[in-house]
Amino acid sequence: MRKRKFELKRTAAAFLAVVTMALTAAAVPSAAADAKGVELYVSPSGDDSAEGTVSAPLRTLEGARNAVRKLREGGGLEGGITVYLREGVYYQPQTFEFTSADSGSEDCPITYSSYNGESVTITGGVTLDPDKFTAPSDEIKGRLQSDDAKANVVAYDLGADGVDTSAIRTTLGGSVRIDSRLFVDGERAWPGRFPNYVVRDASYKYFDTPSGRTFVDIDNRVKNWKSVDGAMMYGMFGTDWVDSYAYVTGYNASTNTVTISGSENPSKSGRYFFYNVLEEVDTVCEYYLDNETGILYLYAPENYKSVPIRFAVCRNYVMTAQVDYYTFDGITFECGVDSLILLNGNHNTFKNCIIRNCSESGLDFVGDGNVFYNNELSYIGGGGISGEMSNTAEMIHSQTVIDNNLIHDYAELHRVYNAAIGIGQVKPGHDGGFGVTVSHNEIYNGPHLALSYLCRDALFEYNYIHDVCYEAGDAGAVYDGTWISNGMVFRNNIIKDIHSSYSRDSRIESFLNPLGYYCDDSGAGKHVYSNLFINIDGAAIATSGQDNNIHDNIIISANKNAGGSASISADSRNYYKFPNDSVNGWENITVYNPGSPNGLWVWFYNTAFNPSFGTEKWAFSYPWTMLVKTTNVYDIYDLFVPYAYGDSKVRQNALYPSTAGIGATKEFSNHVETRDNVAFGVISDFGFADYEGGNYAVSDDANIYTALPGFKPCDAANVGRRAAG
Repeated sequence: MRKRKFELKRTAAAFLAVVTMALTAAAVPSAAADAKGVELYVSPSGDDSAEGTVSAPLRTLEGARNAVRKLREGGGLEGGITVYLREGVYYQPQTFEFTSADSGSEDCPITYSSYNGESVTITGGVTLDPDKFTAPSDEIKGRLQSDDAKANVVAYDLGADGVDTSAIRTTLGGSVRIDSRLFVDGERAWPGRFPNYVVRDASYKYFDTPSGRTFVDIDNRVKNWKSVDGAMMYGMFGTDWVDSYAYVTGYNASTNTVTISGSENPSKSGRYFFYNVLEEVDTVCEYYLDNETGILYLYAPENYKSVPIRFAVCRNYVMTAQVDYYTFDGITFECGVDSLILLNGNHNTFKNCIIRNCSESGLDFVGDGNVFYNNELSYIGGGGISGEMSNTAEMIHSQTVIDNNLIHDYAELHRVYNAAIGIGQVKPGHDGGFGVTVSHNEIYNGPHLALSYLCRDALFEYNYIHDVCYEAGDAGAVYDGTWISNGMVFRNNIIKDIHSSYSRDSRIESFLNPLGYYCDDSGAGKHVYSNLFINIDGAAIATSGQDNNIHDNIIISANKNAGGSASISADSRNYYKFPNDSVNGWENITVYNPGSPNGLWVWFYNTAFNPSFGTEKWAFSYPWTMLVKTTNVYDIYDLFVPYAYGDSKVRQNALYPSTAGIGATKEFSNHVETRDNVAFGVISDFGFADYEGGNYAVSDDANIYTALPGFKPCDAANVGRRAAG
């Protein structure tokens, strides 16, 4: 915590230095800067040949960047440089790039900021002219299936505006994706689909009578289409946690069967939706793009002529910044065909920004000392904030802070394993790194995970997570695992209303109960305490690894679909993953395989992945890991040396209802200290100030303290976002 506070203070000091810059400082590139720094001004109505003053602003981001480069050539800019963007839209049909040559320094930080809170938008989308919308042809109207659609669908000739309307059905990496590039008033428009998209609803259909690459169209939709050309499908065709794509390649009217070609064949437990079909444009903000003619057909909202409607054209990222000591403040970044922002550098800050409207990632970062404060991310196709910090033998804390952000409506197109905040990837040198603070964020409207990480020494506190994982089963609102993410602290968070949209169906596997905090694949070294879990379909907490301490949590109505009997779930996977004579099957894949995302042992012993393992500092930080390799022979009934679980504890948790308890395997129960977990029969025993009204502060005279002396409940009054400061 001391390091986090120091970093925030240093960021605040840099910000104060920026805002106190002299208003009279010369702004032309040839001018000398005084100790208070330099200001440049940019306006969409400016001129890049101008001086860059408030009365003679530059016009483009490129013009501002070039002016900053010239200013820095002279040196001596100890006060830093602030580029003020005046109100308006800055159109970026290609990626706007900052290179390492543009980096700031501790003595000369560089800030790009909206001026006095004016509305500033950097967009990779072309804005449609409201006066160019026309009525569709009679032939198009005839294909629409409802009278409302016939009356409200309008046409726009993107091709006439010079926009490339070729289909983009794959990511830059080559995998199939939903081609969704239209945004209406900052929200995603969907390419004509069935079933229609309803957030937090089961907007899928189950396959009926699947056989090979075919299935029966029990809803009788395809028979109404003029053609299957261009029609596509998305869903989870076989496995709940693997997304699938397919092209519709044929339809047999006599048997009412659909033929597809895709990543997986249909299965009885699979689900899907059709998209990119003109005939399925039947609700507000659905659309169809004729890639050949370039004409867009939109089911328009009533106010469509008075709100911005943009079509994304910028590929890759809208902005990339390979820089240090930069601040972006109060700017809207939007409309990427692929992703929005890539930050590669150290000691940078994004604050008070709106980041929205793309098909892939919102904000990707690599580096240390970066701060992401008070931003809103929404209508993101993939993950929200995703990043990696340095992984070095010195185990240096990255001082990365992700604080006070609002993230919602993310993973809209890639709906599996894309988190609102995701830290770390499995690759040498940057597998998550050391040290991140994730605090005071609010996250909702995500079909799968809210938080995921593969990093060490992570602190998650005061976050409010609700209404996520509604399309998930074998998943959790917070998801981690393996032995690589040690030293994690998860405290004073509220996780609420984690429900699957799918009722139980005899065809569906049992993975329909998303969890609150899910420590998967023998994850170890976790400290989960003083959190509040309310209304969770699955267990509030799932654990299986070594040295996991779970205590002082309040859990209300968890594991609802299993009768509420296991508020905390614990299994034996870590017990059976220890090296033994069996190195076959799943154990071998997950434990020993260096290519596996669950390669527990390999990450420890491969210095490319884990350069600090075995050092003195590692031994002090994670002492339990020093015993792992030396304890491959043990007595399964030995209660004195429980090697498989180390010093794990599950104790002093407060549960509701009275039937709630700990669902643990025999091996876990034999080796883990599990005691003083109390189930209460009435919610009033918790002493909440106003449970129904959402005030979860616990009164000092609550019965919970009598039953559990010394209990430390969630500091609910401070959970969630705070007023920006």
